[in-house]
Amino acid sequence: MKKTAIERLEAAGVPDADIDVQLMLIAASGLERSRLFAAIFDEMPEESGHAFEEMLERRLKREPLQYILGSQEFMGHDFIVNSDVLIPRQDTELLTEKAIEAAGNEIVKKSKALSLSEKKLVELNILDICTGSGCVAVSTALAVDEILSEYAECGHEIPARVRVTASDISEGAIRVAEKNLEINRPRHVEVKILQSDLFENISGHFDIITANPPYVKAGSIPVLMPEVNVYEPKLALDGGADGLIFYRRIVKEAPEYLLEKGWLIMEIDDDQGEAVSELMKQGGFTEVKVYNDLTGASRVVGGRLDV
Repeated sequence: MKKTAIERLEAAGVPDADIDVQLMLIAASGLERSRLFAAIFDEMPEESGHAFEEMLERRLKREPLQYILGSQEFMGHDFIVNSDVLIPRQDTELLTEKAIEAAGNEIVKKSKALSLSEKKLVELNILDICTGSGCVAVSTALAVDEILSEYAECGHEIPARVRVTASDISEGAIRVAEKNLEINRPRHVEVKILQSDLFENISGHFDIITANPPYVKAGSIPVLMPEVNVYEPKLALDGGADGLIFYRRIVKEAPEYLLEKGWLIMEIDDDQGEAVSELMKQGGFTEVKVYNDLTGASRVVGGRLDV
C-alpha cells in the first residue's frame, strides 16, 4: 500500500510524497514512527485503512498535509490549523524570535528602571495583528513566560505583568486562535484574542506590535502552488497589486497605539525589505532594520517609534 500511495502522490506532483505517506500512515494507524516500520507488513485494520485512504484522496487533490492532519508544529509547540488560517511556516519563526528578543530586552530595561523600594510591577503589553492561528502571539507569550520563570529560578525574580493581545479580521481565524490558546496557555502571561480589522477594535498602548499581514501580490496568487492558491485563505494572502497595501495602513496607524520608543516588527516577502523599510522611516520609525532568514532572504523588518 505504501509504495502505491507514494507513486500516486508523485504522479499528482506532490513533493516529498514518501514523507507525506509516512505521516498519514502514522495518523491513520495511531502508531509511533518507530513502530510503523515494524508493522509495515502487517495487515492494516479496516478502519485505519479507510482513514488512510481518505487522507490520501485529499492529498491527491493537493490539499495541504497540515490541514489533513489538523496541526502544524511551530516554535516547538503544536498548533491546530484548518482552512480558516494560513499554515504556520518556519519563515514566521524569525518574526516570533524578534518579538521575543524585544520583549525580553524591554522587561530587563523596565525592571532596572524601577527601584526596589517602589515595589511596582513591570508592565509589558504586546499586540499581534493578523494573528491567524495565533502562532506568533501564543509562542511569544509562552517564551516570555519561560523568560520570567528562568529569572525567578536564578534568584532574580522580576515582578511583571505581561499582556498579549491577538487580533484578526476573520471569525474563523479567531476560533482557531482561541483553540490554540486553550492547548498552549501560558501560566503567567495574559493573552486576549479579539476580532478586529487591523486596529479597528484595538484600545490601549503597546510596547511591541507584531504583524504578519497579507503580502502576496494579487497577480502572483494564481501561480502559487495549489496547496496555497486553492486551499489557503485568500484573505490572509492578498496584499494588493504591489503587496504593500497592509503595510501602508499598519505603519500609518500603529503610532497611535505604540508607547514611546515602541517596537513595530513585521514579516515581509523576500523582495519587500527596502520598500517596507522606507515606509517605516517615512512613518516616524528609527533603528529600522531588515532581518534575513537562514537562507539569506529578507524576512522581517523592525523599527522603533521616534517620539
